[in-house]
Amino acid sequence: MQLFGSLAQEKFRKLIFIFFVLSSLIPILIVIFIGINYVLPDLTPDQTDKLRSAFTYGLLIMFLFPSLSFFLLSQWMGSLENLTEEIKSKSAGILKGAKDTKEETNEITTIRNVVDGLHAELQDKMNQLNEYSKKLIDFNIELSELSITDDLIGLFNRRHFDLRLKEEIDRSERYGHGLALIMIDVDGFKQYNDILGHQAGDVLLKKVSIFFQDNTRKTDIPFRYGGDEFAIILTESTIEGAVSVAHKLSEVVSTYVFDGIEKLPFDKVTISCGVANYSKGMADLLKEADRLLYEAKNAGKGRVRSSSGK
Repeated sequence: MQLFGSLAQEKFRKLIFIFFVLSSLIPILIVIFIGINYVLPDLTPDQTDKLRSAFTYGLLIMFLFPSLSFFLLSQWMGSLENLTEEIKSKSAGILKGAKDTKEETNEITTIRNVVDGLHAELQDKMNQLNEYSKKLIDFNIELSELSITDDLIGLFNRRHFDLRLKEEIDRSERYGHGLALIMIDVDGFKQYNDILGHQAGDVLLKKVSIFFQDNTRKTDIPFRYGGDEFAIILTESTIEGAVSVAHKLSEVVSTYVFDGIEKLPFDKVTISCGVANYSKGMADLLKEADRLLYEAKNAGKGRVRSSSGK
């Protein structure tokens, strides 16, 4: 097919050349006819010589102009053909399922088809890139969540607690909203873990974390602080509201019957809570909540102590 295409292109060039030659000869023949029959008989010898000289130069110009035009057109067509072949060659490995452009005899059409194919292929690659980018964003979000989430019970971890508490303190100071913190410790967890085993201890921690999620507001944020200790940040809350939440959580945990509780020296699982209200500084808030937690533990199991004294 490529051989036939080359022959066709060569034949086309010859036809173009013949056309240009004829287009230049016909006017020349007309001029010669007019000159011989109507002009020369009336001229003097001197005028005839001058006319012959002018006529000779005119013929050369009339012949050279179409020849030069044909040469330039031929060069342009050759360059276009080479460009077409180069585009087809380089795009052959890129385009998939594209129309075979080797059968095209019109270079402009061939280039247009190739460009259309490249545009479609580029659009397809852009769609794939967008899909990969979305997957990468989703993966990064998932990875980020894993880095701030406790892998055992699914609550936010200590690392995220420090960052989030600072953010909520800044927000509280900016807008004048109340902010409270509950520090929680599971009473007797070491005994529970030692007697019933680590698997049972993990189940207890998971269950307690569910209680904390289900019995707080959506704006409240529970965390696993470490081991059997938890923390809950209560945004836009008063100390009275935070104390009420702590008592509610204590009651929910203490009334739930955990598996194997009959094997333990105590008849129920309880939690101790220290509730502090934010007044100044993150360090002071943590220190106060921690102090109140240990005050509650020293007072006995299932106690709540707060900075309000309630």
